[in-house]
Amino acid sequence: MEEGEIVYPQNDLDEVVSIIEEIKQSNINGGAINYYLRFNKEIYAFAENVELGNKTYDYIMIDAPLLNHEEGKKELVSDRYNLGNVTTKNIPHSNVEYEVIPIKFDKYNYLNDTYEDAYFHVYVTAEDVDSLIHYISSVTGQQFDETILVNTASSVAASIPGVNSECNRGVRKLVLQLTGDSILYPQSMGGKVQNPGKANDIAIFLDENNSGINTPKKFHEVTFEQTISLSQSGFLIVSVWNSGNPNMSGHINVLLPGVTTNQYNWYLNGTSYPNYFRGNVPFVFDTGGGNRWPDSDIDEQTQRLTMTYASQKHQNVKFYMYLNN
Repeated sequence: MEEGEIVYPQNDLDEVVSIIEEIKQSNINGGAINYYLRFNKEIYAFAENVELGNKTYDYIMIDAPLLNHEEGKKELVSDRYNLGNVTTKNIPHSNVEYEVIPIKFDKYNYLNDTYEDAYFHVYVTAEDVDSLIHYISSVTGQQFDETILVNTASSVAASIPGVNSECNRGVRKLVLQLTGDSILYPQSMGGKVQNPGKANDIAIFLDENNSGINTPKKFHEVTFEQTISLSQSGFLIVSVWNSGNPNMSGHINVLLPGVTTNQYNWYLNGTSYPNYFRGNVPFVFDTGGGNRWPDSDIDEQTQRLTMTYASQKHQNVKFYMYLNN
């Protein structure tokens, strides 16, 4: 082997695709990926002309791992391997720009019996990086008949007595009736959420569940823009705001099929920034204070998403899709 030459084993394409599928399907902090990485075993998987989804990638390499690597950073592969002056049988010449997608997981340190942040890397040509990120992170939500979703929401809203804030009670009951899953109930009632199961508690659970910390993963975070099309297609989308203060209530509700005829603002980055969304917004299931929505007459002046969160809270509202797994 010449000095400076870097050679990786040429893997079977099925093995490369299998590893990518495990990245896609596993709970990063406790799923199949850790089988390979927990005992400091490195993986090198390389293949050309990889077909994933509707795209063929000229080149993909997977390796593991670097500790203390900045999460989410994109960098040139040559910065990692200094490929500028080397030629190998397996890695194309570095006059092509490559980027790395770091995927965070917990790596076991057997000396200290602790877990450390580490990153599973997928290298790909720069022009393909966004499509591969989408493929790796894509998940399938559970889709419902829109009429059943709205009718069930209306029935659950009517079943919550009084006018006091019962947003957490309503959401967990709706999710249970639609899916048969008691996951959003507090642990004292057989669910997964920390007691007492208020909106802030559910917000913390959803964040952890999305990250793979609290398994099995049943909720996946989506953007505000994605929620509009997803909710209109019958996917179950929960929105939640964590007050960040245990003495101050948060809020939670569920988006429904159907959008307003008028356009409203959603402040993605705060009210002081001009880049807000303006458009038709979804109706909601909401059993917060004074709300028992939807009722028999869905009124867009009240029963819309933008009425349930003050504008200064918009940037901190999170949206989660219930998964079909």
